[in-house]
Amino acid sequence: MHSILKRIRPILGLLLLILIASVCVWAAYPATDNFTRTNSGTLGANWADSLGNTTPCQILSNTAANTSGGGVCSEVYNAETFNNDQYVQATFSNVTTSGTADIAVMIRTAVASANGYACGLRTALDGTHYVMWKLVSGSLSQIGVASSTVVANGDVVKFQVVGTTLNCYANGSLVLGPLTDSALSSGYPGLRGNNSLSGYSMWTLFSADCIPTCGGAAASELSGPAVIH
Repeated sequence: MHSILKRIRPILGLLLLILIASVCVWAAYPATDNFTRTNSGTLGANWADSLGNTTPCQILSNTAANTSGGGVCSEVYNAETFNNDQYVQATFSNVTTSGTADIAVMIRTAVASANGYACGLRTALDGTHYVMWKLVSGSLSQIGVASSTVVANGDVVKFQVVGTTLNCYANGSLVLGPLTDSALSSGYPGLRGNNSLSGYSMWTLFSADCIPTCGGAAASELSGPAVIH
């Protein structure tokens, strides 16, 4: 029996490694999307319309962009499961502050109902600065505004929630937070854009994960304003 076990031990070890590798591929964290693919009227299979909207965001020139023809689009990344404590990060592109314009990253966002937290530009609340806001059953209210930080093209924006504490970072610096709100307890990370023109409110280099990561790394790896380049 001992000789048999000795012979099969390497095989068992190999099978264990294959099993671990398959689990890591099946649930890859952080979830990422660089949107580098052929133009399309949707973001693809890993994304779903959210906040009750039925008009999808689009792939345009290797970015995610607001809906074709202009208007509101909101999407969540639902190819993975996220804990209630989570973060989202994306790079803002083609930002405009004229007219009715929104570009935001979102956390704890619902698919069928109009619930979610957002951080970014929303000109109806402030014309140029970072704003944190929430939708609760379709009712919008402002949580905070960064009166000294203007939203700009190329900003890397990270928005995170742990418990009832919300923090929003731009280019590695805290611009809003810590702020507290208990209205929403669960949901997905995602994106929201609105503009009267198609192709504005663009994002690149999307990333999202749980806090601590659902991928098994230490909590300290995600506790600060990590920036993806």
